[in-house]
Amino acid sequence: MAVPPKNVVPIISKVKPSQCYEIGFRKATGTLIHWTADDAEYEPGALDKMAEIWKQTRNPKAILAFRTIEDGKDCTPWHHLIGGRKETPVMAPFGVMDAQFLKDLGGYDRRYICGQSENDLVMRALYEGAQVIQTPIKVYVEHSRKHGGGKSVFRAGPNGNYSHDRKILEASWLLGEMVSPVRLDAFEPFFDEGIMDISQSYKGKWE
Repeated sequence: MAVPPKNVVPIISKVKPSQCYEIGFRKATGTLIHWTADDAEYEPGALDKMAEIWKQTRNPKAILAFRTIEDGKDCTPWHHLIGGRKETPVMAPFGVMDAQFLKDLGGYDRRYICGQSENDLVMRALYEGAQVIQTPIKVYVEHSRKHGGGKSVFRAGPNGNYSHDRKILEASWLLGEMVSPVRLDAFEPFFDEGIMDISQSYKGKWE
């Protein structure tokens, strides 16, 4: 196993992915937070470039979105609350934001398993005055090469983790195909007790 850089602290847990993100958010000590995935590869210097863009915005509520190249295709135009619908809010599937602002928002909602939890976070941020800024910095997401594409655990058909999480997201923010002017249900934060060991709420294939 490769030795990680000194500023990278590995955390080992068997809980569901969204809860792993939450654990990482809580243990992070830097100014900025970035959510990513294990099938992501970055252009050289990508994180340094994003940090510089964030400084230049002079907006503590800015959320910076990477340009996402998925299996060789630029999918950035698709990333709206309703996929491809430009009249709905821009999302940040790979994003950078102020760590304190994320903590003020309460982190991730514990009902999510893996997909869509960041979209819920972005929506809550937008309702608190955030701005999503699309950047030219690229992240390359290799779904097929690394995880078998649509056959992965993440997708797993109509009853998979993605579908489960998408239903929760839409119930929170959509009235049919219209974005609700208010949140439609209650945010459910993770509990401190047992967060490292037991998946809270729905768990998918994880403990």
